[in-house]
Amino acid sequence: MKNNKIRFGYHDFLNSRPLIYPLLTGRVSHSFELISDTPARLADMLKHGEIDMGIIPSIEYARSNGSYLLIPHISISSEGRVDSVLLAGMKKFEDIKVVAVDSGSRTSVVLLRIIFMDRLGREPEMISMEPDLEKMMDRADAALIIGDNAFKIDRSRFNTYDLGEEWYKLTATPFVHAVLSVRQGVGLTNEPELLWRAKEIGFSMIDEIAAEGAERLGVTPDICRDYLRNKITYDFGSKELDSLRRFYSMAKGYSLIEDDVEIRFL
Repeated sequence: MKNNKIRFGYHDFLNSRPLIYPLLTGRVSHSFELISDTPARLADMLKHGEIDMGIIPSIEYARSNGSYLLIPHISISSEGRVDSVLLAGMKKFEDIKVVAVDSGSRTSVVLLRIIFMDRLGREPEMISMEPDLEKMMDRADAALIIGDNAFKIDRSRFNTYDLGEEWYKLTATPFVHAVLSVRQGVGLTNEPELLWRAKEIGFSMIDEIAAEGAERLGVTPDICRDYLRNKITYDFGSKELDSLRRFYSMAKGYSLIEDDVEIRFL
């Protein structure tokens, strides 16, 4: 590892800020080498050993063939409407044949395929594109947009479907969007405790994080505050674990992943 530092990869969506803001601002002292990229790119970096641990799409843990362990007590989850994983289009859900999907997404694409298969017994054609809504709509019936870009969608123009809400309708459980994974063999000492402390302090800084996010995203602080307090959850308890197992089981049942997944924690 470069300079013997743990290379910690994070994405800079608003939903990750309570976990990493105290590390970025020095509120929690650490010796991580912090590396920012998209969720999809972080998954690839972890797979290829370019980072040692990272916040990655939950489906990528299932694809790791046992190469990773999960850090306990931390996830990026939602229970019901999430506001940042949206399918938007002019057609009704049952009439959608082609979806342009955000190229930075992995988990949400699998979730969308599960929802289509469960509700309609089929899945649409999917085109991976950069998250530019107008260009996506030129090529498809609907667009899957995740993260901060979802806040920019004018919902009065489109039929929108919140995938967190759709999963809850289907299962009555939370949905685990992202997990904190570490490569097997990486020697951690007090790093998990630092991350748990960062999560605790970050949640106490929601007002500050919401104000920063509002300026960056061009929305009101109230929208960001509501999102961080009421839409996103950061724990990884029994409900989240049961839901993640169900997600993996359904993904395997629809042949979206190949193997059963054993969830193992550090």
